[in-house]
Amino acid sequence: MNRNKLLKRTLAALLVLALSASPTLAVHKTSIVGHASVIAGDTIKIDGKSIRLHGIDAPDERQLCADSNENSYPCGQRAASTLAEKIKSQTVVCRPTSTEITHPTVAECWLNNINLNIWIVAQGWAIASREGSTDYVPWEDDARQAQRGIWAATFTQPSEWQNRSSGKQPR
Repeated sequence: MNRNKLLKRTLAALLVLALSASPTLAVHKTSIVGHASVIAGDTIKIDGKSIRLHGIDAPDERQLCADSNENSYPCGQRAASTLAEKIKSQTVVCRPTSTEITHPTVAECWLNNINLNIWIVAQGWAIASREGSTDYVPWEDDARQAQRGIWAATFTQPSEWQNRSSGKQPR
């Protein structure tokens, strides 16, 4: 690896650490706190409340990707299991990103000082959604360049896959 790439990756990793140790982790009155179960690579549930991770989109649990040998694998299930393995039975703090009541609630979520929205995108198991937020694009770019997660595969964008599987026309 050349020196510029190494420096770029080191700076990106330091930025992830700096942002994930955010002072916004403090529990706020609107925070949702508890043990989370993973529904999908971008959705968790705490105390029966569904929470969609803000600004990201992971493959649907039924979605398949193709590896470099063109063998299909359940990348949506892999995204969910990667997030579940990270969370285990630890306490998660989620702060809704809007005061609007939505179902599911849309939030940024932390495990200790790790921003889970950033973490799952940086691992390559979710993409920056870009609809309403470009907050996670740098981590997606890094995961794509390093070919982590779904970026080591061929895949259909999660929103496009969901539209196809539900019969909706793409926007």
